[in-house]
Amino acid sequence: LLALCSKNNSSDLKKFFKLKSKKMPIKWNDFCYIQANWSPKSQNIVKILKQINISPENALFIDDSKFEIGEVKNQISKIDTLLMPKEISLLKEIFYQKGNFDIYNITDEDRKRDKLYSDENKRKKNISKFKSNDEYIKSLKIKLDIKLNSKKNLKRLAQMTQKTNQFNSTTIRLNEKKLFKLFLNKNYQIYQCKAKDSFGEYGIVGLAIIRIITKSYLAKIENTLFSCRVLGRKIEEYFYQKIFDRLKQKNIRNVQFDYVKTDKNKPVYQFFKKYNFLEKNEKNGNITFS
Repeated sequence: LLALCSKNNSSDLKKFFKLKSKKMPIKWNDFCYIQANWSPKSQNIVKILKQINISPENALFIDDSKFEIGEVKNQISKIDTLLMPKEISLLKEIFYQKGNFDIYNITDEDRKRDKLYSDENKRKKNISKFKSNDEYIKSLKIKLDIKLNSKKNLKRLAQMTQKTNQFNSTTIRLNEKKLFKLFLNKNYQIYQCKAKDSFGEYGIVGLAIIRIITKSYLAKIENTLFSCRVLGRKIEEYFYQKIFDRLKQKNIRNVQFDYVKTDKNKPVYQFFKKYNFLEKNEKNGNITFS
């Protein structure tokens, strides 16, 4: 994702991009978010990170000013920084030395990521028109596509287990090979959730890995996760309700969620508490919600 933080008048900056459009490899619309004003860059970067929901340790700030690099690093200690070299031809080599651009498998969601964030900015601008959050959610006309044991998006599902932190019940990291083995195991059910609304596609945003223990009429959800981009729009509620309905049809009487506390996955705990799941502390310090 590219974001732009510039000490400039927004109108002047936009004119510059338009004027240099034929020579500039990066276009105005390539940025998912732009902050152009005269405030300290650290303040604007905090706003950018909040807007696109990324933590500082997953961001890299590039500038040609040692002062700006120092100001930002002083205020946001966990962010990586890079001083633009005077010899621009060295930039690519320095990029790869930093280690921020290790290449993983590219998914369809990755290719569409700028579009996903552009659509999200449109949604946020639209929310002020509504008196309540429920009215706003209803206006989005969200549609879900919930699939069971579909291997078609294996690469994306594995990527989600590796990258999702905030709404991730156990943060179990699975590569494609390990996930594929679970698909082949008859004791497992793997649900995925794809979403879209009137503004555009969200892509695949939800996952639940469930082990069925038939003799005990029990479904044990060993890991479940949701993209933080869609939280708070009742998508996760609808997803789990659909799973519960289907499990009920299969004579499952009890559903248990494993929860392993991390530094970042408190939203999962809050979700279970909000809907009055029964909480049980296990011997290993982890929690089961049922």
